[in-house]
Amino acid sequence: MNDEIDYAIISLSQAQLLLQNEFLGQLKIVPSKLDNHPRNVSFAVSRDNFVLRNIINKILNSFPEETFSDIKRRLNSVTIKSSINYSKLVSVITVSAFIVIFIIYWNRRLSLEITQRKNVEQKLTYLTNNFDGALIQHIQKSEDPFDVEFLFISEKISNFINLNASQLYRHPHILFEQMKKRDDIDSLHAAMQQAVHAGYWSTNLQIQTQTYHPRWIELRCQISEVENGWQWNTIIIDITQAKEQQVALMEANAKSLAATESKSRFLAMMSHEIRTPISGILSLLELMEPHAQKPELRQIHHNLSQSGLNLLNIVNDVLDFSKIEAGKLNINPSRHVLSDLIHALVQPHSIHANQKEVSFTLWLDPAVAHYLSFDDFRLTQVLNNLLNNAIKFTTMGNIHLAVDVVKETNTEQTLAFTIHDTGIGIKPEDLSQLFQPFVQVEQSSNRRFSGTGLGLSICYQLVQLMNGDIHATSEVGKGTSFTVIVPFPIIEKRDVSPLHKHCGLIGDIYDLHLNEYLSAWQCEYSYLAITNKAKLPVVISTEKIDTILIHDTWCKENEVDSAWLKANLPSVNVIMITSPDHYLTQNQANGSQLSLSPLLPNELYRVLANEKDSQDTEQTTQPQVANKLDRELAIKQGRYILVAEDHPINQQILKQQLELLNCAVDIVDNGKKALDALANKKYNLLISDCHMPELDGFELVKAIRQQEQLSTSAPLPILALTADALSNKAHFQDIGFNDYLIKPITLKELETVVYQWLPVNEVNSATSPLAHEEKSNINEASYSELIDINELDAIFGDRETSVDILTQYLTSCDSDLSEFKQAIEENNIDLISLVVHRAKGAARVMAFHQLDQLCQTIEGVISQNQPIEFEEYYQNMTTLVSSLKQQVITIKSL
Repeated sequence: MNDEIDYAIISLSQAQLLLQNEFLGQLKIVPSKLDNHPRNVSFAVSRDNFVLRNIINKILNSFPEETFSDIKRRLNSVTIKSSINYSKLVSVITVSAFIVIFIIYWNRRLSLEITQRKNVEQKLTYLTNNFDGALIQHIQKSEDPFDVEFLFISEKISNFINLNASQLYRHPHILFEQMKKRDDIDSLHAAMQQAVHAGYWSTNLQIQTQTYHPRWIELRCQISEVENGWQWNTIIIDITQAKEQQVALMEANAKSLAATESKSRFLAMMSHEIRTPISGILSLLELMEPHAQKPELRQIHHNLSQSGLNLLNIVNDVLDFSKIEAGKLNINPSRHVLSDLIHALVQPHSIHANQKEVSFTLWLDPAVAHYLSFDDFRLTQVLNNLLNNAIKFTTMGNIHLAVDVVKETNTEQTLAFTIHDTGIGIKPEDLSQLFQPFVQVEQSSNRRFSGTGLGLSICYQLVQLMNGDIHATSEVGKGTSFTVIVPFPIIEKRDVSPLHKHCGLIGDIYDLHLNEYLSAWQCEYSYLAITNKAKLPVVISTEKIDTILIHDTWCKENEVDSAWLKANLPSVNVIMITSPDHYLTQNQANGSQLSLSPLLPNELYRVLANEKDSQDTEQTTQPQVANKLDRELAIKQGRYILVAEDHPINQQILKQQLELLNCAVDIVDNGKKALDALANKKYNLLISDCHMPELDGFELVKAIRQQEQLSTSAPLPILALTADALSNKAHFQDIGFNDYLIKPITLKELETVVYQWLPVNEVNSATSPLAHEEKSNINEASYSELIDINELDAIFGDRETSVDILTQYLTSCDSDLSEFKQAIEENNIDLISLVVHRAKGAARVMAFHQLDQLCQTIEGVISQNQPIEFEEYYQNMTTLVSSLKQQVITIKSL
């Protein structure tokens, strides 16, 4: 400094050193015009140091705008005066010291925060790098989902795409260029645009990588709106393994379905192959029955028929199970009276149980609605199976069927069917597999009880289809209980009229539920301990009893017969309780007989209400035998049938069966010949087998329906003939058939279906094998067409018992006829329905098929609510009963 410089521009820090050290008092600071010019301060970090860059950006972003303005003001507002004011200098120094201290404090605090954030980011980086996926955070700047700026990308992104995080930061467009190569880019772009407004997006994508081909990822995105667009927080998860398992599962399921379908087709084919010879055997046996007159031959015939039916039942069980597995078994509910089903169900089972000296009891809740909606065939199948098992596994004690209302609403009743037996019982470890197919508790080769092991499995599946439940409880050596709980829609509820009777019970009368029935119908009852018949009228008069239930053993012990009862108790309704070996409830001239094997509530109500009349005079006229129609007359009456069937045995069987039904029959062995025959002759019905050479039944019916569309003639009724038990009516109707028949076909089944489709105006009762050649009478080809005495022998054990029960049954028939006649005279439709229904149930128990069919016909006519001439039906029923009486007389004479 040799006085060579007047002014120097130097930094304040350097000037401070010169002023304090070398030139104290010699130099002074003066203002400069340069202070009015802006001075920008900048700093930079290394290009690859992303972590430091993110920290500095976050710190700067955390400062409010006022802080930046204040710093700028302080840096640009230094005022230099020519003279020094030390007092102000002290203030400046103090303020500066405070600012320095504040900056140091802020710096330490900021350093601590940076350290904490750095630790958090390190942990986050650790988590993201060890997370089985990738994390991405980016800003979408505009409506275009591909206009983005990445904020964060985890390093594991390279596991999913052929790019690392650094590459994506520098060149984000590379990712979207790869995405645009996808076939589904348009749908992805649209989905991402919609996701912005929804706030969430999730999708699965298949991608190609260098290490794994192909690979599946799942994207889960949370989207929130921010100041400069939308912020996406995305998680990318590798779901390749799950997808592979899903694909494997789908392939396995497809193979399983294919295997099930193959099995169903196999069973359908086997059904045809097995049922066809069974059909031939059973049909030939049916045709042979009238010719087997000798007792030994009839017994052989019966055994053959029973063996064939047993084989058919086994095949049916297997096919039912196959139907269930294939999902082709359906429940078809309709309106039914449950009490009628139960009554018809229990009677043959009670007979079977009593043959084994096992008692059978029944409870039917009086609260059960009159009409319910259910599939009567499938419900009967379930209960039949359970009752058969109960009887099979019980050698002594009791079998009890209880039907209870467990829940009720205005539209539905839930019923519990409980079958309890005192049989051998089931071990606890066997209960869990009880409803599994092909499983039997007794597995040894010398097992005592036969069966396929499918019955309970089928029951379980059927109950499930009814939206119900089935379960079992058991104790070894004490018995087993099966409970079926099923909901039933209510069709109609009918209040049962209270009887207001005063009943006296005499003798050893015991039934588990007799008292409950009497109480439900508002009947008072008293047990009368009378040992002398002379006291009986006095006690009845004193107690004001109008109805007595008296055991037949008491009557025998006290020498009380019907004449004595009629003379001494003329105004009392006498109900005779029969011994356990009597199974029928009957009306008598002086009262009624009531069986407790089991006690049927409908029958109990009927005899308590005294719904009876005097016996009708016995019909003794001989039935006339209808003449068989010749071919010309059958054709003239519209009974001309063409049969297309390739199996010679089946051709022979169908021809004989249809001729027995007074039909004219032509036989062809394939569909082409059937078309030729239809072109040359006018048939009233075609019965076609489904599987035939050259042209099968399916193609035949299609060809016929196509021809009918070009003509004005009425469509030809066509029946399908099949051995495929997996088929259903809807399937055949869709093809073009009107109905179908499943082999083996009984004569009764064939008659029912054939007569349904023959021309109604030309088919009349005169030509039915069940009709007399005059309208008022019944045709009876031979006594053997009524009741099969061998079938009754198998049920009741021997011929003597069968004849005895037949005699009792005929007495009951006479009573029903009398009641039927009076109901006709009074035009009491309700009573007619009751009598006919009761007669139908008894006819089924006794295998009296002709009377059963006649009763069904009467019920069908009644249901149509049209004027009816019941006298003709009464005469037909009378003739059938008289014919059966003649058959019984013939049997007794053998």
